[in-house]
Amino acid sequence: MTAIDGSLIAQDYSPKHRMSIVSGLPLVVQRGLPSAGHSCHDMVAAPLELQRMIAGIVRRSSIGQTFKGLLTAGMLKSLTYAGAKIAKAGWRWPM
Repeated sequence: MTAIDGSLIAQDYSPKHRMSIVSGLPLVVQRGLPSAGHSCHDMVAAPLELQRMIAGIVRRSSIGQTFKGLLTAGMLKSLTYAGAKIAKAGWRWPM
């Protein structure tokens, strides 16, 4: 990476820094990571698992928001809104 002034920016990948990031995650996500008995590296070396857990949290929230919208705004307005959100996310109907 290069900063605006041309200097380099380096990401701190040290185990200590990575653990501080993990400790800032919601508890439900922390609990889904490998157990605390594993090494620090093992605990933060599962980016795909972390991505899957966070996507599940967002998915549940989005589905709940859609159903609440159906109840409060009505079917047509809610479906229009949901369609716009799906299109923005780049999701396509399976062929």
